[in-house]
Amino acid sequence: MSLEYSAIKISPYEAQHIAKELFHLSGTAFALDGEADFNFKIQTTNKNYLLKISRPAENPDYVDFQSMLLQHAATKNVMEIPEIILDLNGSAISKVKDENGEERFVRMLSWVEGRLWSSVNPITNSLLNSLGEKAGLLNEGIHDFDHHFSIQYS
Repeated sequence: MSLEYSAIKISPYEAQHIAKELFHLSGTAFALDGEADFNFKIQTTNKNYLLKISRPAENPDYVDFQSMLLQHAATKNVMEIPEIILDLNGSAISKVKDENGEERFVRMLSWVEGRLWSSVNPITNSLLNSLGEKAGLLNEGIHDFDHHFSIQYS
């Protein structure tokens, strides 16, 4: 399997098709930056959503870890956490095959409005205090989270 970016990239057209097929959501897909997943804002006439599509050969335990962490944090009500949208089969994590026959994990989340920290200018003391407060609330919300997956650092 080639991990060359152009061979694994998901187009907005493919994302729209996946959103329709798995979640029965018709909308326009806009590609977003992401570290590992291919992320898309799905804009419908009523609401916006975040569609996350994994790279090929992603560890299923890692994807489950991410979903379970979101679900756990949401139960604490400490801050606004994206809601996991279940697919048409009632699953939080779906699977699709891409155009190359590679399996991908797919997740849909509710859209949380905001800005990327890297795009904020100027960074004021008030903003820094707010970031610290949110980080503390998130830490409070996940301090008792437990999952069998662990990331190995070398």
